[in-house]
Amino acid sequence: IGGDPQDKKFEGERTDLVIGDGNTIREFVTISRGTANGGGTTRIGDDNWLLAYVHIAHDCRVGSHCVFSNNATLAGHVEIGDHVILSGFVGVHQFCRIGAHAFIGMGAMVNGDVPPFVLVAQDGYGHPRSINSEGLRRGGFDGERIAAIKRAYRALYLSGANLADARGQLAALAHDSPDVRALLDFIDSGERPLLR
Repeated sequence: IGGDPQDKKFEGERTDLVIGDGNTIREFVTISRGTANGGGTTRIGDDNWLLAYVHIAHDCRVGSHCVFSNNATLAGHVEIGDHVILSGFVGVHQFCRIGAHAFIGMGAMVNGDVPPFVLVAQDGYGHPRSINSEGLRRGGFDGERIAAIKRAYRALYLSGANLADARGQLAALAHDSPDVRALLDFIDSGERPLLR
């Protein structure tokens, strides 16, 4: 924990690893410090479970209340929201973002941004399959909030609309739902392609 980043551009400059409170970090977990080119800091929030053999590379940002199961791996510059679950053997490509309350199923390889609330399952590279209904219920989301998120998921993934048209549908839904607004803001702030 706090070892040198696995980055050929790293030349021994001072960089940091900041870990919040109440985290469980199990055996053989590796968490690298940041790099000068990546902002200099790797940051882990509070109350996370990082199980055996998890790897968090340089310049990652991990929220709070996350669970990373055995062998979950983040490449450099990955951003993870709060209440995210990464199942065993998940791999996340560098510079990807995973939004709050997302669930990534066992063995999925994530090579694009995953919006908040979405469940991704393995099929070679991971593909969105539904919303993380069970995680949302456990997180205290009521039926009305979950229904709004389901409508947003249908617009984004099941309607057959291209991303621009789906984004328009989400904008209309966001007027009545802060959760859909958060999903839309996540999409609009992305630099990598959205996992679709």
